[in-house]
Amino acid sequence: MTTPDLPLLPPGARRIPFAAASAPQAAQALAYATAHLAALFPRLDWPAWRDAFGDVQPDLVVQGPAAWLEGPALVRLVQRLATSADHPGSGPPG
Repeated sequence: MTTPDLPLLPPGARRIPFAAASAPQAAQALAYATAHLAALFPRLDWPAWRDAFGDVQPDLVVQGPAAWLEGPALVRLVQRLATSADHPGSGPPG
């Protein structure tokens, strides 16, 4: 079953809930996210990324040993990271 807002997956890939992901799958998906989004948040440290990832708890896409996030999950992560105290412009107006 597909939903209209999510693209078709590559053959053999499947979506899994964050809660069902193994620690290595979650770590690989977080590494994927940081590789794709780090330029947007250059001042964020690793704990901020880890905490935001845990707050969002995105569904992961897994295919064999690989795990990654789809666009909608990356968008939610960006929205959460943008509220981080370490991100410029995220604090209260001065």
